[in-house]
Amino acid sequence: MTMQTVKQSIITKDDPKFIAFKDDYDRLMNGQTKPSTIVGRGYKNPKQVASQWLMREMYNVLNVCNKVSQIHVASSGKGFSSESRAMQSKTYQSLVNGEYKLLNGCIVSGYGVLPTPLDNGCFMIYVEYQRA
Repeated sequence: MTMQTVKQSIITKDDPKFIAFKDDYDRLMNGQTKPSTIVGRGYKNPKQVASQWLMREMYNVLNVCNKVSQIHVASSGKGFSSESRAMQSKTYQSLVNGEYKLLNGCIVSGYGVLPTPLDNGCFMIYVEYQRA
């Protein structure tokens, strides 16, 4: 497994899907929407899980040719404050050390740190995986 560079494409953020996901994210962060309405119930940290799902969807709408499988953000649901904070996180370190666990026998094919699609100066960890 190697660290890969994912290029962000230049697509306008006026896309209706992106706007809908961003509005959902804003409502989630403001407490107007419960995480369970986005990802259901039964998660240990539902706000983080809902935020990660929305960030992945926003990123994949903007980057059709460079879609990612999974996104990780801070436990608050917001992106990491810096690239180095993201790289110091337990999730990133488990990727570096080959200890990252996936279900269904999938293997990690790439990972790294990217700016969030929100243009707020925050960063997220992306993971790409494939079936073994």
